[in-house]
Amino acid sequence: RWGSAVPALTEAAKLTAILEELSARYPDPTALDGGQPIQWGAASYEVHRFAVPEFMPAEAGFILFISDVSARLNEIKTAVQRGLLATISALGAAELLLLYLVRVPVRRLRWLAQVLPLLAEGSHDLTRKHLAADPKLTAYRDEIDVLYDTAMTLSHQLEEAGQALAAKNRELAEERDLVQSIL
Repeated sequence: RWGSAVPALTEAAKLTAILEELSARYPDPTALDGGQPIQWGAASYEVHRFAVPEFMPAEAGFILFISDVSARLNEIKTAVQRGLLATISALGAAELLLLYLVRVPVRRLRWLAQVLPLLAEGSHDLTRKHLAADPKLTAYRDEIDVLYDTAMTLSHQLEEAGQALAAKNRELAEERDLVQSIL
């Protein structure tokens, strides 16, 4: 179809059918310049066209290089699959690690959320006892440790304020009793 003679052909039985398919797919053989991938049967090929005048200026025609790239494409496909599997595995491992790392701080926050209502009830000693019972890593302090320390300080301050208020109430009661006894 290209109007060309084939003076030499390796593996003629296989490549003759491929050449016929190429001439049907590409009516202009210059479309093969720079290489074209083609699928033929179960194999993949790469076809490159080189003009003969590039090598021998006095001659006309072209040379086709047809390379079976099936093995290389299969290697690439296998490498992509392995890379995808490794990526998915790494993401899964990272997710599990993240869940493991977040588990301890969330447990400590949950514990603190259960202990803080004791402060509102006025159970200052019990609150401090529960806060002190939580195991802490002294070398690695984080925001939760600061929150625990703040809750401890708050329990002391609330207890002192409660005691001061009770003392003031007793003092006012004594003054009221004194005023009533005078009247």
